[in-house]
Amino acid sequence: MVRRGIIRSAGGAVLVGALTGLGCPAAFAHSANCAAAESTHAAHEGAQITVRDLVSLREFGRGDNGSDQGPAFGVSPDGHRVALVVRRSDPAHNSFCQELIVASVEHRTAPTVIPLDVQPVRQRYEMRGLLSPNGLISANPPRWSPDGAMIAILAPGQHGTQVLGVTVKTGQSRFVTSAPGGVIDFAWSRDGRSIIYSTRAGLPSFYAAADREALHGYHYDSRVVPTMSPRPQPSASLPISLRTVSTIDGRDHPANEQERALLDTAPPPNWQHKAIVTASMSENEHAWLAPVDQSSAQPEIKLLAMIDGKRVACDAPACSGHLANIWALGGSFVYLRREGWGDSVTAVYRWRPGAPPQRLLATEDLLAGCDAAERLLICGREGSLQPRRLWSYDPATGQQSIIFDPNPGFHSYLLPRVERLHWNDPMNAQGYGDLVLPRGPAPKAGYPLIVVQYRTRGFLKGATGDEYPILPFASRGFAVLSIENAPEYASLVNDPSVWTPIEGFRLDYTDNHERELQYQNLMRGIAEASSRAPIDMHHLGIAGISDAASSAVYALNRGRVFAAASIGSPVYDPFLFAIGGRALREAFASYGFPIDGPAAEHFYKPLALAPNDTTLRTPILLQYPGDEYLAGLGAISALEDADAPIDVYVFPGEPHVTWQPAHRLALYRRNLAWFDFWLRNHGDNGDYDAGELARWRTLRAQLCARGKDNDVPIQVCNQASTSTSAATRR
Repeated sequence: MVRRGIIRSAGGAVLVGALTGLGCPAAFAHSANCAAAESTHAAHEGAQITVRDLVSLREFGRGDNGSDQGPAFGVSPDGHRVALVVRRSDPAHNSFCQELIVASVEHRTAPTVIPLDVQPVRQRYEMRGLLSPNGLISANPPRWSPDGAMIAILAPGQHGTQVLGVTVKTGQSRFVTSAPGGVIDFAWSRDGRSIIYSTRAGLPSFYAAADREALHGYHYDSRVVPTMSPRPQPSASLPISLRTVSTIDGRDHPANEQERALLDTAPPPNWQHKAIVTASMSENEHAWLAPVDQSSAQPEIKLLAMIDGKRVACDAPACSGHLANIWALGGSFVYLRREGWGDSVTAVYRWRPGAPPQRLLATEDLLAGCDAAERLLICGREGSLQPRRLWSYDPATGQQSIIFDPNPGFHSYLLPRVERLHWNDPMNAQGYGDLVLPRGPAPKAGYPLIVVQYRTRGFLKGATGDEYPILPFASRGFAVLSIENAPEYASLVNDPSVWTPIEGFRLDYTDNHERELQYQNLMRGIAEASSRAPIDMHHLGIAGISDAASSAVYALNRGRVFAAASIGSPVYDPFLFAIGGRALREAFASYGFPIDGPAAEHFYKPLALAPNDTTLRTPILLQYPGDEYLAGLGAISALEDADAPIDVYVFPGEPHVTWQPAHRLALYRRNLAWFDFWLRNHGDNGDYDAGELARWRTLRAQLCARGKDNDVPIQVCNQASTSTSAATRR
């Protein structure tokens, strides 16, 4: 199969060899599903973007818009090709379709597409001493063999994550490792005949011991996260070992000293002991980024160098602040710096020690997962209305190029208007957000507005957590304000007692400093939006997960500003700490959170849902991940007993950040329908489930029967349509 501008590998669907334990028919069946789904997904010229369109976009790299993510691509040994894994959600099968893309850096040939019969790898992270999944998809950069004939990636396999090797010429693949403890990271040997990998070899023993313990009862201690399971979770302190496996015959043995050096990061020299990241131009020319004062909870980063044994500091203002990474390119050091209003701009600088730095490029676009390749800086680059593309920049010439665009037809859609807004919050910190406006005339009363949080850098897809479909909101006639959180309160005050993150967190929650700061930042953003576009201030909605959920609940408790809300995570309250496990409770007690008693009642009143059960009358949609919903049952029970207008959904098998494609589509669809029902009084389109619509109509009838004297947001009872014109809705 050959698509225009793309070459399919001769192997067609990837054949997974005997080491995978999978047969060819399963591989072909999965590829057939992906091909069928692909054939039904195409952008129609001038069409409004729908939730299905949004969920079906091709993506690569880590599944969020953080600027701290690692590269998602690998450069071939000759420097002329890059490889990356591109994925597309398939909600119908609740899976992903993945392809390995091999593209020419200089556009000499069309990209080669190798279908992969594997699912993405999800990140695991340390949380209160335990290993936990967070739902984010790993960047998973492909790694080329030294001869350029094979590419290896991480993929789910037997015993967890393993190394999958793909032959570039034929597209055939097989698992190279079968580590019982799974693979954390890996590297090729210098001769390309082996893979050196890291693993937690003690995981199988831990799980076996947990199985034996189950026979006479798990001991309840800090290993248990009750919201996830009564089964103890593995410790993040389990030792990591390095092993080597032959790609020829599969023999596996502990890595020797030379092999370990290829994967194990060596300790830096004494003069680099604080280095966050380093770059070397030669044996005698090194540069690194280091915190100015490590005693600070959020230290400033500074650029330093060692040239011919002499330490050199760059004292220019552009050599300190929010510095992100550094590379040696073209005889100079090249680094990224966040700057401009609220650090919303990413700038590329070039520095030669002894000379002032030069700013080469500045953009409000997100530059994610950057790395150097020969003379080029290569990044994932995305804008407010531009999904991520693989982009290159030549610091010597200033030439920019798109190496690969996973969604070349995206701009065939009729996209909304976007304006970047700036404002100052009460502590004079620089706030910003993106105002997304529908095409077409505003309704007479103004646009109903949905506020999403808490990062607004890069493509405006689904806000933090990717649950709130920003562009389909606008297609339906909503204005959307995507807000960047204000800097944390502790970082804005000059308090010499705050030296550690724990001390900063404790200060943030003393007298609700942090929540009030984010609330005022949010309200300043809404005021700025209303000064730039006609906004119906009686029909405001708010949404968010994680910290944004806390901001949303705090805003609801502050007054009747919002007519509807959607919340994707439980928020802090005593019930959460009672059911969240010993480690969670002890951690937050150390942060200064009262766990129970009179102090707790006062502390949680402005932060939580349950203490406000009799006064909260804003309709709230609660959509919780399965690993967390138990922590929200205290609030749910209290609100239900008080006949508050809530509707609750639980997504099984989901950690803090939702990742399953069917769930993503359901979240998009239901959030769109919820705000459409409450803010635009619509219930006549295909986004509704009949059961949902019946429940919501009952909720509204019960709510509106109470009248405005019972803190009811009476605007949701007004049946006069605030919708945009029919042309906008189409």
